[in-house]
Amino acid sequence: MCTVVCPAQSPKDLFEKAPPDVDAALRERIGKFYQAHVDRRLRAADDVVAEDSKDMFFAIAKPHFLGWEIASITYSDNFTKAKAVVACDIDWANPRIGKIRVKQPLASLWKVVDGQWYWYMEPVKSWETPFGDMKPGPDRKEPLIAPGAFKGVKVEDVLSQVKITPAELEMSGYEPSSAEAIITNQMPGKVTLRLDYAGFSGLNIELSKTELASGESAKISIRLTPADKAPKPTVMARIHVEPTNQVLPLKVRFTVPPEIQKNLPPLPRK
Repeated sequence: MCTVVCPAQSPKDLFEKAPPDVDAALRERIGKFYQAHVDRRLRAADDVVAEDSKDMFFAIAKPHFLGWEIASITYSDNFTKAKAVVACDIDWANPRIGKIRVKQPLASLWKVVDGQWYWYMEPVKSWETPFGDMKPGPDRKEPLIAPGAFKGVKVEDVLSQVKITPAELEMSGYEPSSAEAIITNQMPGKVTLRLDYAGFSGLNIELSKTELASGESAKISIRLTPADKAPKPTVMARIHVEPTNQVLPLKVRFTVPPEIQKNLPPLPRK
């Protein structure tokens, strides 16, 4: 047992981390609120809403969450208020792009009233979407687009705005070599990236960044320091993109030494 500060715990955590009973009580109330949206039992969710926010809760749209997971909780006011970020699985629909399944991070406010945690709401002038913050514009007397003029946008066209170039690479498998690919985000909002691959000894694949704002790019760097000249298997790296739930594949093939290549059986003719 440590006497002052445990090595794995920063001094900041000691002052900002909530007591276990407080944190457990809030997580239980958050779970009740969001699970009620999954089950479509909104009266149960209303039981967790503060009295001064019930009118606003009644008025706001209530999407059908397909699942939820608490991402983070930030406490304030001596652990009597908190901001929770919950990743919610939803079918996000928009007249311009149709419907896609997304995991959308949603922020909610919580406060202690008479010893219990309650969801509450403050008036805001913008709202979060998977493609950035949306803000209302000025009232218009005439339609922005003439009826019948808009033909719609395919979901595939939207998803293609996050792409990897090139999608296949070839590298030497018998001597030190390197290569790179570029991921570009042309969507209106931010996306997050996660890389996974099954490699082998001497192979290293890295992402230069895991968050891309609109118009930004990230580099995928592949480096190989082979231990021998034996043939190396083809590697398929996958880049997971949120909130669009895309998986971008990157195939990496490795050549063999000429002395091994000449002893390989010829490829069958097509």
